Amino acid sequence: MRSEESDLETNSKTHIEAVKACPGTTEKVEFNYNWCKRCGICVTFCPRGALDLDRSNGMRPWLANPTQCTCCGLCQVLCPDFAIQVFKTPSRGGKK
Repeated sequence: MRSEESDLETNSKTHIEAVKACPGTTEKVEFNYNWCKRCGICVTFCPRGALDLDRSNGMRPWLANPTQCTCCGLCQVLCPDFAIQVFKTPSRGGKK
């Protein structure tokens, strides 16, 4: 049973696309394409228009305009499949 859990964890990680959302920061948006049903809710409700559906890759959501993304987390909250995670890691040292 233990090896099956390890295999599942490894397989899941290979299908996660991680993209740095905000250049120069440690914030990022991750899409788990194993869970995503490609409904487009995240794209429709993104307040900055940062997300789009990749028509050449099975209509998967992706961060098409990373400079527009503020890592607000709305896509994560609205995703019915829990397929999006937004990570906001406090950077060391403050802005000067």
